[in-house]
Amino acid sequence: MEKVACATCQRARTTLRCGLCDAPACKTCAHLLDEDAFSFLPAVPDHLTKGIYCHDCFQARIAGEQESYERTMAAARAIDIYLKDQGKETRLIRRVSPPVTVKGCSDRDELILRLAFLAAKDGFTTLVDVDVVGEKVRLGTYQKVVYRGSAVPAHARADQIPRDKSLRHNPN
Repeated sequence: MEKVACATCQRARTTLRCGLCDAPACKTCAHLLDEDAFSFLPAVPDHLTKGIYCHDCFQARIAGEQESYERTMAAARAIDIYLKDQGKETRLIRRVSPPVTVKGCSDRDELILRLAFLAAKDGFTTLVDVDVVGEKVRLGTYQKVVYRGSAVPAHARADQIPRDKSLRHNPN
């Protein structure tokens, strides 16, 4: 890191370089994003993986996409989830879209959230027929569980969701 004038505040400080335009930005003016900031996207665009952004590049290209990502994540956390063995509750919900699948997750809850994120990104409000399968992977004496799953995104109206939750086997 060299001492160059920051492009935003014009102070001579130790600067970082913007990943998009290579403009100098001091630590207080630079916007730093973690490498997993957009990890739930199926394919992360190249301009979102740079990590360090000057103020102008962040406001012009990154801020809008980050807000959209956060809105989609909030919608994914609010999605109704029905597992595969809850057919009694989901029998009235139409399944018109193809199922979404996710492979290679190390946590069951993260897998379900990734499925919900893919459904929320397409505008769906419910996941039905969620099937989560854990497979043991053994590497010598070490073993871990890797999860894969699939679900069918759907739009459920209020009259299709049962009001009496006592019939549920697995409340979410």
